[in-house]
Amino acid sequence: MSRTSILVLELESPSWNLFMKKLRWFPQAQIEIIPCKVCGDKSSGVHYGVITCEGCKGFFRRSQSSVVNYQCPRQKNCVVDRINRNRCQYCRLQKCLTLGMSRDVLTIIQLS
Repeated sequence: MSRTSILVLELESPSWNLFMKKLRWFPQAQIEIIPCKVCGDKSSGVHYGVITCEGCKGFFRRSQSSVVNYQCPRQKNCVVDRINRNRCQYCRLQKCLTLGMSRDVLTIIQLS
């Protein structure tokens, strides 16, 4: 049985020490059982530096591909979970950014 590990490397790191701290190895089997860090749904891998589901991966990609001006209809503290994740784009994007999702992350897959 082969194991897959994923190396997540943040680009543009200001120093070598910070660069080394940004390196993380995730065995593929572990990723599949870890829920999405944004909404708690079943994760599909490391996307933009965070373990997420396909829905949150696509949401983040779309939010970064064009100029967006999301507004929170409540008080900027909405619950972002599997059921409510589509109700407030502002709070969902803020949660993505707080967790460290970034377009500047390079993901390298290593098969061993």
